[in-house]
Amino acid sequence: MRWENKDTSLQELARDIVGDNQDVPKPADEPYEVGDEVRVYLGPDDSDSHHHGTVGKIIDVLEDSLGKETERKLDSYSYRIETEEDLINVWFRHRDLVPKKD
Repeated sequence: MRWENKDTSLQELARDIVGDNQDVPKPADEPYEVGDEVRVYLGPDDSDSHHHGTVGKIIDVLEDSLGKETERKLDSYSYRIETEEDLINVWFRHRDLVPKKD
């Protein structure tokens, strides 16, 4: 099976689809903190894909137990972001956000 025993995060799937030559943004190696600037990175099939590419600041951080279940610490973190125009009332998982690059 092609995806067996692989990390199936959006970034890993994108890298596999477009090839390793493309620069696919990666989430931070550490949890984001309130005030960090991030960009939403979602696939077209995600129900919140209309937020893809949105840039904002982290305003809330939630930690749950998902990381214990998946054995990937960063899976435990979810975030809400605020743009210059509005608060986005969606909780994004760590894998759905990438650090904003200027």
